[in-house]
Amino acid sequence: MKVGRKIIGMAVVLIWIIFSIAYIANDVWTDFQKEKINAALQSGYQQGVADTVDQAMTQAENKECKAFSIYNKDKSVEVISTKCLQKAGEVAPAQK
Repeated sequence: MKVGRKIIGMAVVLIWIIFSIAYIANDVWTDFQKEKINAALQSGYQQGVADTVDQAMTQAENKECKAFSIYNKDKSVEVISTKCLQKAGEVAPAQK
């Protein structure tokens, strides 16, 4: 009977070690996946910001010197390049 208990005890410890390793591996893998997803989301956000700024700069450099609108939710603003204002002689004096 002592051999049977010893084998059962070793089997329980072995099973516990296997499940512990599997749990830790799963936890590490999950954290890795979350970091990878967060990095991809951050990269996508940064690229979106860069594309938006590039688009605004391109629109501001239009040859006709026309104002264009920038929208954010329920707000909007008309934007024009200061180079266009300088060409037209409409540069306002600096405010104090």
